[in-house]
Amino acid sequence: SASGVLSGALDRAAGENVGTYAISQGSLASNANYTLSVTGSTLSITPAALTVTANAVSRVYGDVDPALSYSVSGLKRGDSASGVLSGALDRAAGENVGSYAISQGNLASNANYTLSVTGSTLSITPAALTVTANAVSRVYGDADPSLSYSVSGLKRGDSATAVLSGALDRAAGENVGTYAISQGSLASNANYTLSVTGSTLRITPAALTVTANAVSRVYGDADPALSYSVSGLKRGDSATAVLSGTLDRAAGENVGTYAISQGSLASNANYTLSVTGSTLRITPAALTVTANAISRVYGDADPSLSYSVAGLKRGDSATAVLSGALDRAAGENVGTYAISQGSLVSNANYTLSVTGSTLSITPAALTVTANAISRVYGDADPALSYSVSGLKRGDSATAVLSGTLDRAAGENVGTYAISQGSLASNTNYTLSVTG
Repeated sequence: SASGVLSGALDRAAGENVGTYAISQGSLASNANYTLSVTGSTLSITPAALTVTANAVSRVYGDVDPALSYSVSGLKRGDSASGVLSGALDRAAGENVGSYAISQGNLASNANYTLSVTGSTLSITPAALTVTANAVSRVYGDADPSLSYSVSGLKRGDSATAVLSGALDRAAGENVGTYAISQGSLASNANYTLSVTGSTLRITPAALTVTANAVSRVYGDADPALSYSVSGLKRGDSATAVLSGTLDRAAGENVGTYAISQGSLASNANYTLSVTGSTLRITPAALTVTANAISRVYGDADPSLSYSVAGLKRGDSATAVLSGALDRAAGENVGTYAISQGSLVSNANYTLSVTGSTLSITPAALTVTANAISRVYGDADPALSYSVSGLKRGDSATAVLSGTLDRAAGENVGTYAISQGSLASNTNYTLSVTG
């Protein structure tokens, strides 16, 4: 048997890597009964199966790719992955949010292994993008300002205009107040997860100016309505809808100027009201004094100069309103004398108009009584004398009377009537002669 004949063993060429190694006689020998001839052969070392399984990885949009890692199975003889493998995995191109296949790339094993790579994915997840709305304000009635914002978190040189679409919105309302600014239709592209921090639009009151109109009225009349002009109304607002209350004026009813002020006039909350005052002027009322016509007899005292009054207001009495007195033209002789205003004046609440009249001085009654006289036939007539009654103001008969009495013609013994003759008084008297 071979075991009885042969001893020793074949040998092969040294080496452990994949390849073909010659098998030779080595120490194989036969006993002496045989001459041994050995025909060699080969030992073939084939590659071992090496499996690389790519690890799934992820990163945020805009960040750097993490290292593409893997796990290895099938290493032999204490080989290390770093000693066996060269090159690296690769991933499909792209930087937007999505899943990208991880493949073998240029990863290769040495010749001792047959490499099998199981791929995986790189997931790019959205980056956090923060929009912070800016607080804005505007005056009531004006157009809204643009709703602006600041942006943080942009990656890879992205611009807000390229990433964001739509616009912020604000709560509805046009009155003065604070309105929330919210996300509205603002959205980012798929590379970002958008977070919006809202803010406020503040509508502040508009300036509203009321200018009081100057008004006037006559003393004693009712006040006219206190009116005004308005400037600064917005959004088609009417003064009647915006304003409440009324202007006021300083107290007083006498002639003068009275300040018109804001009073209770107020605007609604959409306006800040500024009032420019004015004045109510009370002008004098027309007061008419009509002098009464009067008369008196020559030599008598003047009667009181009286009058009637028209135009008194507010229950005023003539005695309270008027001071001073009418006057009349100087003169004491019979005639007509104008009655005029004199020192008569009204207080400041009236404008006085005086219609004059006349004082008529009429003749006084003057009585002349002829004295009875006698003489002897053939003598000259005595002076025809008389007594006088009714003289006034210290007048003397000689100053008042002119002319002489006369007597009926005749020279024979008898009685002859004495008559007025040419005797006359001046115009201050009405002469009555008793013969």
